[in-house]
Amino acid sequence: MSRFLTVAIQHPKRCLLLGLLFILICAAGLHKLVKNTSVDAFIPADHPSILSRDKVRQVFGLQDPLVVSISSADGSIFSPQSLNLLLNLHHQFAALANVRQVKSLVSEAHIQADDSSLQVAPLLSEQISTLRQAEDIGRKAMQMPPFIGTLVAYDQRALALVVELAEQDKADETYQLLLQTVAPFETTSQHIYVAGQGAVGGYLSKYIDTDSRRMQPVVVGTILLLLYLAFRQFKALTGPLVVILASALGAIGTMAWFNVPYYAITSALPVVITAIAVADAIHVLTAYYELKAQHGNWSQRRLVGAAMLDMARPITLTTLTTLAGFIGLSVASIMPPVKYFGLFAALGVLIAWLFTMLVLPALLILLRLPETSIFARRQDNRANLVGKALTRLSLATVRSPGISMTILLLIMLIAAAGAMHLRVDRAQVENFTAGEPIRIAHDHLNHYYAGSAYLDILISTDSAQGLVNSTLLEEVAALQDYLQSMRGVNKTQSILDPLGVLQAQLEGNASVSRFQGDEDSFSQYLLLFESSAKPTDYADKIDNQYQQMLVRAYLNTDLFSEEKRIVETLQAQLPRLFTQQGVSIELAGRVNVDYHWMTRLGDSHFRSIGISMLLVLVFSSLLFRSLSDGLICVAPVAFAILVVYGVMGWQGIFLEPATSMFAAIAIGVGIDFAIHFIERLQLALKHTPSLDEAIKHKFPSAARACFFNGAALACGFATLFVSSLPTLQRFGLMITLACLTSFFAALVMIPLAYRWRLRRSTNRARRLSINW
Repeated sequence: MSRFLTVAIQHPKRCLLLGLLFILICAAGLHKLVKNTSVDAFIPADHPSILSRDKVRQVFGLQDPLVVSISSADGSIFSPQSLNLLLNLHHQFAALANVRQVKSLVSEAHIQADDSSLQVAPLLSEQISTLRQAEDIGRKAMQMPPFIGTLVAYDQRALALVVELAEQDKADETYQLLLQTVAPFETTSQHIYVAGQGAVGGYLSKYIDTDSRRMQPVVVGTILLLLYLAFRQFKALTGPLVVILASALGAIGTMAWFNVPYYAITSALPVVITAIAVADAIHVLTAYYELKAQHGNWSQRRLVGAAMLDMARPITLTTLTTLAGFIGLSVASIMPPVKYFGLFAALGVLIAWLFTMLVLPALLILLRLPETSIFARRQDNRANLVGKALTRLSLATVRSPGISMTILLLIMLIAAAGAMHLRVDRAQVENFTAGEPIRIAHDHLNHYYAGSAYLDILISTDSAQGLVNSTLLEEVAALQDYLQSMRGVNKTQSILDPLGVLQAQLEGNASVSRFQGDEDSFSQYLLLFESSAKPTDYADKIDNQYQQMLVRAYLNTDLFSEEKRIVETLQAQLPRLFTQQGVSIELAGRVNVDYHWMTRLGDSHFRSIGISMLLVLVFSSLLFRSLSDGLICVAPVAFAILVVYGVMGWQGIFLEPATSMFAAIAIGVGIDFAIHFIERLQLALKHTPSLDEAIKHKFPSAARACFFNGAALACGFATLFVSSLPTLQRFGLMITLACLTSFFAALVMIPLAYRWRLRRSTNRARRLSINW
């Protein structure tokens, strides 16, 4: 290690120039950064749920659409003004780039039949001028059950345009175009809402841009203010600032150079790296200023070299344990955004260590930081106020172990009780605050229409014409009836629904809402329907070989726990509903994709904790050459994670992609406090057998440095509170709480653990002495 440090001490200008060159190279790659705000980013591209969804796209042309709703505040939506607006927007949307087709009352037809004729006429093909015309269109639309809840609101106060996209990857761009298109038509009596999965991605993209401009300056400014309060010199901010820039730009720039997308949760990555990167610099500067106060006559190189040798081992240990936390997060997760978050956070931590070891000492030599009054007390080995207050807390726990243990156990019991209420759950809409237009639009669709979440059931047979089977058709009808009996499913659609409308008209039986009959009548009605309707009227429900059919269920919730209940109940029921040989059933659609990646989130979360905790325990045990010291290191972090789980459980905060990352990060970051305290305590105990004297001698400076380290971490992570994304705000709360709890737990638990160890060693020595 001393040879490694010699490079910076002997060649400071070269180290600084190389460091600045590295920063410039990484910054140059930022223009290549590509955002990916799609929910699909959270699941591997080869996952079965993604393959099933892609099959539906290929066969039926269905993707996650954008939905535009025109809502009337004055009464019925069937007015000349509203219908003419619908016609106008339909044609404008159809002309936009990336729009494959638009479905609304403009594209759909009304079926009317009797014994002698069949009339399939467009509902709305030209501008209308009278209320009577509008009411006639409304009457005809309400005679078509497939339109109710999908194109027409249940209360007849809103009309929808379903915009199918050509390329899902460009959904955010199309969403912005739709917003621009509808903006001139918004009035006090007529509201226009834009929602759908593509809208979610587009809105998240805007959030990321806002967060990037807002959070990074706040976190850097906050940490620099803390550094100034800690060292009372503006020149002292230069080194940490360079370390921050290098680590954050190094991680994000490397992402860009290697074409790794910038996901929604990646917007928290610069904040996390910045908060962590400054920690080691605080300890190095503390050691430097203490030596400067005690040995003012030393040369600058000697001061910097001594400070670095004093801090090299503990900051290397803390870097390794922080790396372990992020590696555990990356290895355990199946979700690409989380895997890459862990990987590039680890890279940022490694870069921070390299710059702290090489560039920071180079800057200290070149800047020749003068002595600061805040460390003047170290000349006569007196502790400053912060260090003294924290040391008193540690001494109080050692002198009153019974009370301390009782308080700790009480906190653990309360936290454990809260943790029992913790659950893995998520609602996509909770990515947005209650007043955001996207959330208002989402709630509007779920309240007035059948729902905005889709569960697709793909029914495939092993031969052409395989669907023309009366038993299979009865089973499909039974499937739709079963789905609509489930809580949360408002509507289902299949080819049987438009055929049911046709059958009701031809037979004069208004009670028929879904096709009923044998395979011959099914073939006849299907042929009649195909000959009179446009291909787009049935292409999204059945293929032209009559081999594959799609049933779509509309859910009015995207809460994972509700989706999980529906999917798992349906999976259990499918073998009972379908008994025909040569028939396969696959679940697809947005609900199925969300179900699969969220189901594995809980497992990967606890697996990442296990991996991170094991790696940290191994590293700390090896570095301290003691399993008991390794366990003592881990104890405060485990306590902090339990406390955070308790808070989440009591407050009803879900374990979701963002909040699930806190534990692995907290393990890697929170253990740093324990390492510094144990390192200092072991050093002091070599010179005195008294634990009280060891704490008094070595804890003040370590406690002060760790306090500002913890404050920098907490304030850095707390800047996530200003994020536009509520999920990142919750993540910021969890990781801030974990860091502060880890610090105070280490301050209390480590002295208690060493008191127990020393007393045990003393008792053992007495027993041996007596036996001898």
